[in-house]
Amino acid sequence: MSEITLVKPATGEPLGSFPIDSEVTVKLAIKEAWRSFPGWSYLSVEERGKALLRVRDIIYQEIDYLVDLISNTTGKPKVEALTSEIIPIFELIPYFVKKGPELLEERSIPLHLFRHKKSVIRFEPFGVVAILSPWNYPFSIPMGDIILALLAGNTVVLKTSEPALPIAKAIQDLFKKADIPTGVLTVLFGDALTAKALVSSPDIRKIVFTGSVPVGRKIMEQAAAHVTPVVLELGGKDATVVCCDADIEKAARGIVWGSFMNAGQVCASIERVYCHRSIMQP
Repeated sequence: MSEITLVKPATGEPLGSFPIDSEVTVKLAIKEAWRSFPGWSYLSVEERGKALLRVRDIIYQEIDYLVDLISNTTGKPKVEALTSEIIPIFELIPYFVKKGPELLEERSIPLHLFRHKKSVIRFEPFGVVAILSPWNYPFSIPMGDIILALLAGNTVVLKTSEPALPIAKAIQDLFKKADIPTGVLTVLFGDALTAKALVSSPDIRKIVFTGSVPVGRKIMEQAAAHVTPVVLELGGKDATVVCCDADIEKAARGIVWGSFMNAGQVCASIERVYCHRSIMQP
């Protein structure tokens, strides 16, 4: 079996080897996710929320291990691993567990002239959702997508970028330790061919991808064959606008932070600065 071998980017030390899941393995993963879907989607939003809060508890118990793993896998400082990867998920899980029942509640739509009829908006899960996540925020981005998809009643098949495979394994372990039913979250390990087998499957009901524009185009092409809904978070060309009444020192510090945080590897990283003519130095 082919493997992907990774090293720590900061030191070059071995980080581990991971198998490349075949097309057969991908099909089995999707089948398992569909097998788990009826039982998971049948639960109330509150019941699913309680299960996801258990995941948060496990994250808290293993926070030191996760911070070290994220730092070793990406090379980012531990303080950034904590503040930009772990803490946002601590906030996200209880917030949406609390808001979920309200957000997903059935809503009546007034029909004005047709008062003898009734119209409602009812939120139903898609089914099996494929999530493909990047290497720059290997914990917070996939976890945010996973939590929201599961809370809405979907089951998930996750495929991360190859450099993030150690984090993918950690996410898989977190859900197992939280006693989330088998198949509710399935993690794939592999390369571009693994991802292609996943997103081109007719049994995937929605695709969520975070990554580059070229790969996003390929995913749209592969999903088009089955008209699979796609959510794409791709690169940007983000700007800062500095107005004439701005605190120049504070603005400058903010621009530097916004440009170089996470070594500049952020989809919203500042790449352009527009200053009012009156505060520009000649």
